[in-house]
Amino acid sequence: MRQVGIIAAAGIYAIENNLSLLNLDHKRAKLIAEIIEKVSPSLIDSNSVETNIVGLDLSEFQITAKTLSDELKEEGILTSALGPKYLRLVTHFDITEQDVAKITEVLPRVLKHALVP
Repeated sequence: MRQVGIIAAAGIYAIENNLSLLNLDHKRAKLIAEIIEKVSPSLIDSNSVETNIVGLDLSEFQITAKTLSDELKEEGILTSALGPKYLRLVTHFDITEQDVAKITEVLPRVLKHALVP
């Protein structure tokens, strides 16, 4: 790799500018997990969320991760289907307070309609 300076510059920028934002990302992920847990405790244990990643176990439900991901995308919430029954949501520095408000409003509604045991 000849252009290590470019990669190093990105790392330095992240340390200097984004490191302080990690705690906010983690708090937002925890909030999202708590909201999901209220809808269906079998999807997630919110106490297990310690970073900016929220993983949903859909194994007890008929819906696939891909289908749920598509339904959430129609509502403006982007997620990743990592296998047929595992959905991942990730918070990051581009997620705003308005985005979190939308997620807390939309996510429970979509989940209540999508989750059929």
